[in-house]
Amino acid sequence: MTAQEKLDVLNSMSIDDYSVGCGDCEYVMTKDTPEKVEALFEMGMTEEMFADSVSQINGWLELSSFAFQVVGAECWSKTDGFTLG
Repeated sequence: MTAQEKLDVLNSMSIDDYSVGCGDCEYVMTKDTPEKVEALFEMGMTEEMFADSVSQINGWLELSSFAFQVVGAECWSKTDGFTLG
């Protein structure tokens, strides 16, 4: 799966909360579902990466760490989602 295909999967997930401050994406949250977790693992996420890169906070998944650090996204916006640049 290419980086763009992975970003397409991430961008297909509904975003329920996010924070962007001073031009930096602080977090992008989606509801934690088994289907979303399965999709992350299908994109190559390991258990260790899941624990380190995706925060499970009260039923939420934080996606930005995985998108930026693992997939290689360069930015995120509410209108375009994660992009390579």
